[in-house]
Amino acid sequence: MKTRFYCVTALCLAVLAGCNRKPDAEKIVPVGVYEVGQSELSNVKSYMGSVRSERQHLALSAHNGSIQTLSVSVGQHVAADQVIAHVDAPDAQSLYASAQALLRQAEDGHARASKVHDAGGMSEIDWMDVETKLVQARSQAEVSQRSFERCDIKVPFAGTVSEVYATAGDNVTIGSRIALIIDESKLQIQIFVPENEYNMVHIGSRAEVEVPALDNAHIYGKVSDIGVNSTSLSHSYVASVSISDYPSSLKAGMSCRVYLETNNVERMVIPAVGVKVDDKGTYVWTVAADNTVEKRYITTGPYVRSNISITGGLEAGDRVICEGTAKVSTGMKVDPRLLNAE
Repeated sequence: MKTRFYCVTALCLAVLAGCNRKPDAEKIVPVGVYEVGQSELSNVKSYMGSVRSERQHLALSAHNGSIQTLSVSVGQHVAADQVIAHVDAPDAQSLYASAQALLRQAEDGHARASKVHDAGGMSEIDWMDVETKLVQARSQAEVSQRSFERCDIKVPFAGTVSEVYATAGDNVTIGSRIALIIDESKLQIQIFVPENEYNMVHIGSRAEVEVPALDNAHIYGKVSDIGVNSTSLSHSYVASVSISDYPSSLKAGMSCRVYLETNNVERMVIPAVGVKVDDKGTYVWTVAADNTVEKRYITTGPYVRSNISITGGLEAGDRVICEGTAKVSTGMKVDPRLLNAE
């Protein structure tokens, strides 16, 4: 009988203790909030881009023939006026030899006729004909010499060999590609702008470049030029972004993402980390005037770096939870701490 009495007493005490315990919903949870407001921000467009050299030279064959020597490889540094290949061009050699022979003949005839002319034994008309033939021979010799010298393929500036398109012994024609030389000291970013955004991009627009290959390093620059003809396949326009103060590890061909400022607009933004999605749509947790949590469904616009623009569901002055979202629920009391948007 006593045992049963003790059990009933213990049960009553446990129930009373449970009644005195505060529910979890009344716990005040610290959270970080961002206060919504209208701000004038740059309208930022994002484009995929690639690193290119501002100055590059495509070395081409000037003659029909075969490559006798090719002395460069990819990645090799070359000096200005360095000979990187020689083309054996029989036609150029033949024309050069013929022009030199005609020049020697004209010079010899001119020397002989000069003595006769000085002695008064040649008319002025005949003497003029002799001088004309010498001038023509010299002109043909100069042209053939320049053509023959172009059998040596040179580079116009110091740079790095980016591509090699031929090998020694290959047969080539006029215009055949030999090698691509780039100047790595002058790099730029190339992007493709869709035709419906062409009028948003202007020369001088500021750009921020993010390079994944360099641990997402950030480089800054400005739009230096915009193409006037669109590409036939993608209907986009090529634009170049000039950059400065970039690391030496940046190399031509690296891919990057370019954030381009177009025009300033009034927009409402919040940190994207505070935006959530469920089966009903996109929502945020907000803090009411009495510091209770509310779930608010919103509509969003484009991203602005780490922020997202809001097109509906929020008003200026609303407080959106951006830190501690995993610990809150509707009706919960919180201790809000104001954050700054990035």
